Amino acid sequence: FAEMLVKFGGQLGTANTLAELKKFVEQKIASGYQVLSLVEGITGNRDPAHITDPHQLADIDYTIAPASIAVAENGSVWLDSEKLATRNSVFICQHLIVVCPADNIVGTLNEAIRKVDKIAANWGCFISGPSKTADIEQALVIGAHGAMSMTVWLMD
Repeated sequence: FAEMLVKFGGQLGTANTLAELKKFVEQKIASGYQVLSLVEGITGNRDPAHITDPHQLADIDYTIAPASIAVAENGSVWLDSEKLATRNSVFICQHLIVVCPADNIVGTLNEAIRKVDKIAANWGCFISGPSKTADIEQALVIGAHGAMSMTVWLMD
């Protein structure tokens, strides 16, 4: 999983406990960043309960989002609407941090799809690395349609 994540431009988090992630988030907030956390046990400085309009997220630097599945084959993670404040919360931020249980890594996308069928969500997506495009003048642009970086923290 880690090898493919990096291949597609993502990064693997540096720790594997919520306490370490909490410390990371606290440092970002102390440095003046706007952090939206959708992960239980991690508190950002923006409260997802008060989001009534997706435009309220326009200035978010970091979104911390829970993933239920990670796919080794392509370094992607599955995010579903049951755990997100709004659908755009994982796309509008500058930096996306995804938290996934380490024991929820599957080998292939086919295995992941079978698990997704059992998840009760009305919307979801696989994300593999930061947003990128090379459509404009054949120049690679990072962050054109979503986050400029994506880090996955695999938790024990």
